[in-house]
Parts: sequence; C-alpha cells; structure tokens
Amino acid sequence: MKEYIIEYGWEFWSADFSMLATDKRNYGTVTLCRCKEDVDKWHKLSEDDQNELNIWCSGYGKTLEQAIINANLNASQLKPIP
Repeated sequence: MKEYIIEYGWEFWSADFSMLATDKRNYGTVTLCRCKEDVDKWHKLSEDDQNELNIWCSGYGKTLEQAIINANLNASQLKPIP
C-alpha cells in the first residue's frame, strides 16, 4: 500500500469516492483536519477569530493521490492558528 504525506499541522480525516463509483465525471473528496493542538487552540479563540480560521480543509481528485495532493495544497494556503 502506498503511503501518502499529509501537510504538516494537518491530519487525514476522511475520503469519499462513492460518487465517483457511480459516475466517472465526478470527483472524490479528501478532508483534512488541523492537528489536535491547533484544534484545541482554535476552540479558545473568539467566535470572530474562529470564523476567519478553518480547522477543516478539502481536496478533490479522480484518485486518492490526486485528492490528497489537492487537499495539501489547499491546507498550505490557509492561515495558521495563532
């Protein structure tokens, strides 16, 4: 089995390729979640700050590898949790 690298500070949460199985024009989805330390920090922020910072990040692709690459790219562009 191939091992995939997830963006630093993020953890693999889920993958859903069920729609891809029914229609090849669809894309699969991978969801990443911030690491536990950052999630704990996020919960201590004000509601306004929470609304500006994502703790979830998704990526799309025809394969698991493509979706993870896309999710990693999206995660790398998000602001860090202070």
